[in-house]
Amino acid sequence: HTMADKNGRLLIELLSVKGNAGCTDCGLVTPEWASYNLGIFLCTRCAAVHRQMGAHISKIKHLKLDQWEDAQVARMREVGNNNAKLKYEQWVPASYRRLDMNTPQRLVEQWSSAKYAREEFVHTERQSYSSGFMEG
Repeated sequence: HTMADKNGRLLIELLSVKGNAGCTDCGLVTPEWASYNLGIFLCTRCAAVHRQMGAHISKIKHLKLDQWEDAQVARMREVGNNNAKLKYEQWVPASYRRLDMNTPQRLVEQWSSAKYAREEFVHTERQSYSSGFMEG
């Protein structure tokens, strides 16, 4: 067995860890991609949005088709979807619409930018829409 085989197997095993079985952003079951610097598993659509944000924010690889280094797999094991959510979704405003599989593309892009590029849900002072109260 090569290192690539071993790492590929380890990544697939990590999908069975609690929280990793769905895309961290929209919940689509059995994600095929990951952001190895953020340590999260992603579906194809959300991975494409991450890729658009740029590698300085999110570094994307396919779980099966790409070569994975030991350190990258270790990062996936150490973070995972649940830990990443604890960090990146600490302060999601109640009014903010969370993603699901049917969320329009534009909103997926807005969510990813707010969550990862601007880290608005980590640093509440970056939330431009949190001033004042929402009524309704």
